[in-house]
Amino acid sequence: MNYKDNQFDFIIGISIFTHLSEENHFFWVNELNRIMKNNGIAIITTAGNIFKQQMTTKEVEVFENNQLVIRANVIEGHRTFAAFQPKVYFENLICDYFEIFEYKPGIQQTWGLEQDYWVLKVKR
Repeated sequence: MNYKDNQFDFIIGISIFTHLSEENHFFWVNELNRIMKNNGIAIITTAGNIFKQQMTTKEVEVFENNQLVIRANVIEGHRTFAAFQPKVYFENLICDYFEIFEYKPGIQQTWGLEQDYWVLKVKR
């Protein structure tokens, strides 16, 4: 579906970026910026530092160098296509378009690993 520019005041994106290629990380940040109204708010989740315990040694090395880690053995968007976002990587990705209102790193929960969550405000 095609949305108009500046259409939404509020968007929630739970576990979206965690299943996207790096190219689509950039695409979706641009798209969110396009479709959100001035001062719009977005709540986004990412797979941050807590997920290092699920990564290989090589993936942890990439992650600790503030680079996106991608596991792409399946079609992008599938629940097993995984992307892990270091905090600095995601901050750099969004910095031209969004102000960070709140950031909370994920923690170990009784049910599993919690994703980081970000409350973002459009910068216009």
